[in-house]
Order: sequence, then structure tokens, then C-alpha cells
Amino acid sequence: MNKLIKTTAIIAFISTLFCFKTEQIGENYGIKIEKSIKEVGENLYLVTLKIVNGNKVNGFAKYETKLPLSADYIKEIKRDKAVSFKLDGRKLKLIWIHIQKNKSYTTSFQISTKKSINKLKMDGHFFAHSEGEKFSFEDNTKNTIVTLIENVLK
Repeated sequence: MNKLIKTTAIIAFISTLFCFKTEQIGENYGIKIEKSIKEVGENLYLVTLKIVNGNKVNGFAKYETKLPLSADYIKEIKRDKAVSFKLDGRKLKLIWIHIQKNKSYTTSFQISTKKSINKLKMDGHFFAHSEGEKFSFEDNTKNTIVTLIENVLK
């Protein structure tokens, strides 16, 4: 009976540790990532990434995402001057030498794919420094899909 109590206590303790660890992984230091995909022509899509910085990160930051396997990069449409935009194979990188507190940054580009707009997915990863501490988190927010009124009326 004593062994059962010890085993139960150890399992409860380990479960508690994992619970707190999971909450810490979810910490994003006030960074919000918004993604939208809008159909602008046959097999042509406009992807917009908006990074909203809260009041904790002030300095170097990087966001990486992979283009969908079925998609080809076409061209950059718009980006804020503070953002360096790089395409390395299928990996898109947005780099800030100095991301400022309480600011948002937007980048838009076009891709081409024969896949349905509902099947396009672009998970990413955000890296930065806050108060001398490096951190990163997975961006698995859902893409906002914008459908043109013309497509709805067809």
C-alpha cells in the first residue's frame, strides 16, 4: 500500500511539472502573428503576414515559414522598410535588425498553386531576444482565408 501511495505521488508530481512546462512553451512575449491568403486570380494567391509586436521585444527578431509544397513563389508585393525579406529555397525569412515595441510589420507576396485555397497551410517559427534572453515559439495560427466577392457570386 505504501508503494502505491509513493507511485501515485510521483506520477502526480511529474504531471504537474509537465503542465507548467507546457504553459511556458506557449509564452509568446506579446508577439501576435496574423496570416491571410486571398485568391487574386486563377491559381494565384496573395499571402499577407502581419507581425504585431507588444511591449516586451525590442531588438533582433526573425520569422520563418515554409511555402506549401504545391506552391511556387511569384513575387513580393509589399513590405515594411524595417523588414528584410529573404527567400531560401521553400523557406521564407523575415528579419528585423531592430523590431520596435508596440509596432506592427506587414509583408505581402504572391504564390501560385493548383491546390484549393482551403488546403494552403503555412506554419512558421518566430525567434527573438527579450531582456537578454533568447526565445522562440511555433506559429501554428490558422490562416485567415479571404474569398473575393466575385468568387462567391459565380
